[in-house]
Amino acid sequence: MVVAINKHMGIGFANLVPDLQCRIMQLLHVREWTELSCTSRSVHAVSQFSCVEVAVLANTVQALHLKERFRISEISPCRSDQLRESHLFVRAFRSLYTRGGCDLVCAFIRRFGTSRVLHPALVTASGLGYADVVDRLHNYITTSALKFNPLLLRDALCISAWYGHIDVMKLLLQLRYDCFPASVFGYDESVEFACVRGYTEVLQLLLKDGRCNPGGHGNYAIGLATAKGHTDIVRLLLGHPRVEIPCGEHWAIRRARAAGHSEILQLLEGAR
Repeated sequence: MVVAINKHMGIGFANLVPDLQCRIMQLLHVREWTELSCTSRSVHAVSQFSCVEVAVLANTVQALHLKERFRISEISPCRSDQLRESHLFVRAFRSLYTRGGCDLVCAFIRRFGTSRVLHPALVTASGLGYADVVDRLHNYITTSALKFNPLLLRDALCISAWYGHIDVMKLLLQLRYDCFPASVFGYDESVEFACVRGYTEVLQLLLKDGRCNPGGHGNYAIGLATAKGHTDIVRLLLGHPRVEIPCGEHWAIRRARAAGHSEILQLLEGAR
């Protein structure tokens, strides 16, 4: 429905709901509604509420300092495992997806006009579990130099593993980016996050892929699962040829013993 700003063209601006009034004034960079003129731009902006939403949120994010805008450590501060829900970029993603799904989120991303937004966008979509957005972003990423960046897939896999978004992880593994984390860093933090969270299905998916290295990082993955008491996770890892069995006074065994994880201790003893 086209809503006119001038009273002679239908509904007056003053008759719109306050929230919509505020967003339109933000979009057109005016302080008072009386400053608005009945231009084609104004009419179009008012007629499409979703366009107003996208523009206002994009302008708000653009107003952040460059270091805060797209830096992964700002959007996901804890080693790429959790989203900072209060960050404007994350809030914009959630709001737009709720209002208009994948199309509205992608319209928001295109407003920035730079490939720099693709990395934080993929991480945010992966953390929120928006598999359709991840799929759409892949089309943008394959035409940019980001497809050669191992941090891109590492961060997306890590955050989706932390939240247990299995559909997103399946998609990320199917997309076959040029650089897989294990081949560059020697280990997979996504495996470690699955172990510490106790997500059996996530770990099974990663191990089945074949490119992951659950024994890297000093066998940290099985150490985490042992210390946390995730019996099924430990059982899965013990069946992998690249995993070494903790023994003696290994830190994980000490923690498992202190926590009373007797079944895991028996599993480890029987696997030696």
